[in-house]
Amino acid sequence: MNKQFLILIIILSLSYNAFSQKDSDSLRIKYRPVHPQDVKFKFGLLSGGPTKTKKLSLRLSGFVRLIATLDFGNVQNTSDFITSMIPIYPIPKEEEIRTSFDARQSRFAFEGVYQVTPTNKLLIYMETDFFGSEPALDYKLHLRHAYAQYGSWLLGYSWSTAANIDATPNQVDFEGANSVISPKNAQIRYNLLREKYSFAISLESHLGDYTPYVGINDITDFQSSPDLISYIQTQGDWGNIRLTGILTGISYTDSANIDVDHMIGWGVSFSGHSKVFSRDKISDEFYWGFTYGEGIAYYISDISGLGYNAMPDSNGVMNTLPAFAGYLAYKHAWNEKFESNIIASYLKLESDAIKDKTILKETVYLAANLMYTPIDRVNFGIEFLYGKNVNQKQDFGEAYRIQLMSVFNF
Repeated sequence: MNKQFLILIIILSLSYNAFSQKDSDSLRIKYRPVHPQDVKFKFGLLSGGPTKTKKLSLRLSGFVRLIATLDFGNVQNTSDFITSMIPIYPIPKEEEIRTSFDARQSRFAFEGVYQVTPTNKLLIYMETDFFGSEPALDYKLHLRHAYAQYGSWLLGYSWSTAANIDATPNQVDFEGANSVISPKNAQIRYNLLREKYSFAISLESHLGDYTPYVGINDITDFQSSPDLISYIQTQGDWGNIRLTGILTGISYTDSANIDVDHMIGWGVSFSGHSKVFSRDKISDEFYWGFTYGEGIAYYISDISGLGYNAMPDSNGVMNTLPAFAGYLAYKHAWNEKFESNIIASYLKLESDAIKDKTILKETVYLAANLMYTPIDRVNFGIEFLYGKNVNQKQDFGEAYRIQLMSVFNF
């Protein structure tokens, strides 16, 4: 327990003397994180921003996104390239070449801004897509964001505070690198933003995401306490560097299937991005993210939802599982219309508590793409993907994919 709380104490103490200027809406807008695949509100319809005579502004925006995919066998997902799902012992039908066209990533977003005082705004934001299930022809509406933000407070459903969205490279692949911290949670977040530094702390809902005892099927669908997440960050026009701490409570059904027991997971993440080789109106960019912890599989893209936060060992004792995840990425801007991104990512899950040697041990993810923006509202891309899934026995499966993308913003 002392180790877990020490992580957050260090982050809180580092932030104590970093903030002496006044927070402002202009800073929040300047450093508002936007995922490369999120809706960009530089486009939009309906009314403009608040003015002295008009306190309310409304905007509707979104895009139509089509993905064409060619799989060279062993990939079992349509638009998501999930390395942990690559078959290690494939049957013949899983090795067949597959093609698909998928528009489920198309989305629309609504933003309302109310000018409460001359210096404070209330922002309400909602965003949806149609990626509610795996089948490529099943277009179920899916909530991506729903939150309100006033001053330093955010309440609602959005990217977890643990996710450094600005440190995410631009990709065609909807899933992204296997090691990225990527969940969205319902949360209450306090964010203190300064010109050169920022600090945030949040309480967030989460899934237990553990492997239950044999014969017990009712994985606890509630958690006794919210997750506590905090970060300290330095940022500027050059990029950002962030240190994040995660404390998560895991409530699980005991081996007798009578009571609920509790344990604590913890994690530390170091991430950021930095512009390099700036010239004219373009620059290259370097991205990185490294995460280590125990009981935080839910927060790591490739193993979230697989029950790897914790599992019982050979003695019947529930243990949190240690995980390491890291990625490096580089963006090269060829000119104002073309850019390329290369991504290398690695994840490892290893513990004496793992009895089943067919369970995942590590995954590897590699990607390279070329992105083209012929005009302001239109984007095209082509991306090559490679994935490797290795189990505890060191057996592995590999997969290759090529994806084409078109995006039309409105």
